[in-house]
Amino acid sequence: MPRLTPARREQQRARIVDSARRVMLRRGLAGTSMSQVIEESGLSAGAIYGYFTGKDELVAAVALEVIRRRTSTFAEIAERTPVPPPHVALGGFLAELPEPGEGALVLEIWALVGREQGLQDLGGEVFAEIARGAQHYLAAWYQQDEDLDEEQATRRATRATPALLALAQGYIVQSALLGPSARETFGDSIAALLADRPEEER
Repeated sequence: MPRLTPARREQQRARIVDSARRVMLRRGLAGTSMSQVIEESGLSAGAIYGYFTGKDELVAAVALEVIRRRTSTFAEIAERTPVPPPHVALGGFLAELPEPGEGALVLEIWALVGREQGLQDLGGEVFAEIARGAQHYLAAWYQQDEDLDEEQATRRATRATPALLALAQGYIVQSALLGPSARETFGDSIAALLADRPEEER
């Protein structure tokens, strides 16, 4: 059997991760088994285990994929001219997540990472990736809006990033607990908190 090219291997890995994500969205983290992922993907058990040793590694891969598909939003926003203010940027970020059920899945993954020592490196990696995107955006905003040089803007962005991420995490929690209605009310709340003036005053 011919060896897979690197590009083909990456495609196959992505197929497995997406299959695992779909099963986890339907059944929840605890209700997902490797046999279900194998069936969903249409690949053999040998193919699956050639990429992942077990469910924990798949959980890590799904978590990273969910986050990476979203954090690109901050990078894109940072390149706009002009760079939009934080309440607009955060609103755009939140509009990209979660898919139906994805918020609940993210909460399950966070809980598992908090309990399992072996997955705590995953938590650090995921958070660091989100933080880099948010910090890049904030630095661009501070350079534009407050006329700071790059070093000053980066220092301020570093301090402000945890608060911005806390708002995003809060939205994920509310969307999981309250459902679709959380999106509109949370977006309005962010604008009221972060905008210079509330929309109704303009």
